[in-house]
Amino acid sequence: MNSHLLLKEYSDLLSDLSKLVEEDKFPVFKYSEERNPDSFYFKWESLPEVTETKTIEKKPRILTPGSRNITCRLCPDRSTGIRNFLSIGKLPYLVLHYTGEFRPSQPSFSKTRKDQIFRSFDSEDLFSRMVEKVFSLNWKDFFYQEFPGCNFNPDRSTLENWDKRMNSCLSQVKQTIEENEIRAVLITGGAAVLHYGREKAHSLTGVIQDLDLGGMQIPSMVIRSPDAVLSLEKKRKSLEKNKNTPEYKSAREEENRVKLEIVKYLQVFKDRFFL
Repeated sequence: MNSHLLLKEYSDLLSDLSKLVEEDKFPVFKYSEERNPDSFYFKWESLPEVTETKTIEKKPRILTPGSRNITCRLCPDRSTGIRNFLSIGKLPYLVLHYTGEFRPSQPSFSKTRKDQIFRSFDSEDLFSRMVEKVFSLNWKDFFYQEFPGCNFNPDRSTLENWDKRMNSCLSQVKQTIEENEIRAVLITGGAAVLHYGREKAHSLTGVIQDLDLGGMQIPSMVIRSPDAVLSLEKKRKSLEKNKNTPEYKSAREEENRVKLEIVKYLQVFKDRFFL
């Protein structure tokens, strides 16, 4: 009998058996030489109940340096810790910046990429080109840290609130500097405004001064953020339809001036702190 016929017969048998089981009809109860099924007795012994419970060991959560802000409890009014709070570099220079929102009535912002540092690819591309132009190295060779390291609700924040948060977060900056033997610091955009205040941050732009970390000081410089430059670019592009207007010429001049200033200040920083 070939395999096809065997499978056909086997399928028929299963079909018949299924029908018998379903209707509880078995044509052969027992054969003459077999023992009556009703005479069988099965003894069941219950297993003892197991009351012992296994203890599941909880492994301690290991945080990377880039997420140590998550466990910080110095600011109870924070919303969330900022993703990729600290980006580890190869050279002992730290860039303090802030991607969180501190302006009232503005939508909140959160990073979408695991390795994201600034707010957008355009910001990162702009800053990388400036760093490469001045230092002739990859921009990610620097350390980058959010300052402060968390998001807050700007609509419910006062100047006093921000001042307290920045002072608290100096401990995180100090830890990064000590652990990585940082030689000098660049403070950009929102981080500088929140730490010094808008007017003082403006006056300190391009000036080398000591950043006070409470018992420790480190040389630093304030520079404009890449986001600020992109904002000027956007303003200039919005006026390009009328390039002969004073408004367009003024926007173009301001954009060029700020870009040249950043490059100049980065060169001063390099001449002073790069060996």
